[in-house]
Amino acid sequence: MSSCESAEQRVQEASQLASDPAAMQTLALKSSAQAWLQVAISCPTRFGEATTRSGLSWYTAQQRARQTPSDSVNLPDPQELGAQAAQALETTVHAFSPTQAAHAAQCEDAAGFSMTLIAARRTSNSNALLKAGDLHHAAAQQFAAAADKDPRQGVYSAQPLLDHPDTMADHANGLQAPTEAVVEANCARALLTVNEESPTATAEPQSSNMNTPDTKDEHSSKAGTTQTAPNRPQQTLAMLTTARWYSAFSLGYPSFDQALFRTPADD
Repeated sequence: MSSCESAEQRVQEASQLASDPAAMQTLALKSSAQAWLQVAISCPTRFGEATTRSGLSWYTAQQRARQTPSDSVNLPDPQELGAQAAQALETTVHAFSPTQAAHAAQCEDAAGFSMTLIAARRTSNSNALLKAGDLHHAAAQQFAAAADKDPRQGVYSAQPLLDHPDTMADHANGLQAPTEAVVEANCARALLTVNEESPTATAEPQSSNMNTPDTKDEHSSKAGTTQTAPNRPQQTLAMLTTARWYSAFSLGYPSFDQALFRTPADD
C-alpha cells in the first residue's frame, strides 16, 4: 500500500469514528485533522482539499471541546499550530525553490500587514490579531531568506481594508465574512499556489516513511507537531497551510463545502 493510500484509509477510519455517537468526539475530530494532514503530505494532488479539511477538522474539534470540556483532549489553537509550523520552517525553508520561497514570503508578509492594520482599528480582539500578524511576518522573514531576492514590500494597499474594516466579500466565492477571516483564507490559498510550484505537486509518493505531526506521541509537549525532517518541505507547507485555514475558520470564515471547494458545475 502506498503512503497516499494509507493516509486516505486513515481519513476513512477517522471519519467513521467521528460519526460514532459512542466515541469521544473531540478526540475523533483531532484524529481526522491529523489524518487529513497526512493526506496533504502523502497525496500531493489532494494538497488543497486535504489542508482545507484538516484546518476545518481542527476548528470543529476546538468547538466540540468547548461544548464537552470533560473530553480533556489537548488541542492547539490556530496560533499555536502556526507557531509550530514556523518552528518546523526553520529546518526546511532552504529546501523550497527560490520561486516558492519568494511567493510564500510575499503572501505571508501581505497577510501580516493586513492583520496588523485591522488590529489597529479594532477595540476588541486587537491583541490576538496583532499576534497573528506577527506570526505571518515571522514566516515571511523565514521564506525571504531562501529567496533569490527579498520580495517583501512591507506596505501594501490598505484601501480594501479601510473600505471594509469589519466584513468583506471574498473574491474567491463572493461570500461575506469577517475581514480578518478573509485575509487568512486568501493567505491559505496563496500557499496552495506555492505548493503547485513544487516539482512533486503532481506526483504520488510510492512508499510510506513519513511521520504525521502529533501521531507518534499523544502526550508530546507540543500540541500539534513532532520534529520535521530537514528534507520535508511538503510537510512544513502542509502544516502552515492547515494553520492558516484553521485560523480563518476560527475567525468566522464560512465552513460549508460550497464556500470552500469549487466543482466543474460552478464554473
